[in-house]
Amino acid sequence: MNLDNDAFRRTAEAGYYEYIHAGKLPDIAPQFVYGDGRGTERVMLIGEAPGRDEVRLGRPFVGAAGKILDELLTRTGIARDTLYITNTVKYRLAREGKRPGTLANRPVKSFEIALCREWLRREIAELSPALILTLGGTALTGAIGCAEDCSLTPADTVGDAHGRPAALSVCGKTHTLIPLYHPASLIYNPDLRTAYYSDLEEVKRCVQSIL
Repeated sequence: MNLDNDAFRRTAEAGYYEYIHAGKLPDIAPQFVYGDGRGTERVMLIGEAPGRDEVRLGRPFVGAAGKILDELLTRTGIARDTLYITNTVKYRLAREGKRPGTLANRPVKSFEIALCREWLRREIAELSPALILTLGGTALTGAIGCAEDCSLTPADTVGDAHGRPAALSVCGKTHTLIPLYHPASLIYNPDLRTAYYSDLEEVKRCVQSIL
């Protein structure tokens, strides 16, 4: 895949520090994690942002997040090595932790999605996946923001669109997009489990038709 991650990182980093100087972000150096895959995958998974384990190991969806991903892969029949994995925001959303010298996660800010938008757009364009899966609202917003045309609108939430295949056109190519609830949301809202697992069945059907 012809993607200059280092150049995109420098651009995002410059914007990040501008927001720090403007007092809109905590004064913490950004810790980046790039997308993971060979660049020939037919399925692309987009999450929100890397966490502590991802930063430590340098790969998206490892550690605790990897366990969440494993269940998704098992239920949909997708092998991890046939999946390109990336995040909407490529750096950890960090703030100072309660204990001195520690970091904790924080919510994403809308301008951070925009800060990494062109990076994500180029990933989609270069990979040209048949199927794109988004986990959670940030990833859905990020994917829609990359498109010149989409059957969903920026006003559509995961609650509106989950599990329903949509058309997403990026750089002249149309991809199938299936928005999913973020698996972590099931911890806080167990009532979403039925819908989430039903959505994974739809993903499985789509995967079987393209792989």
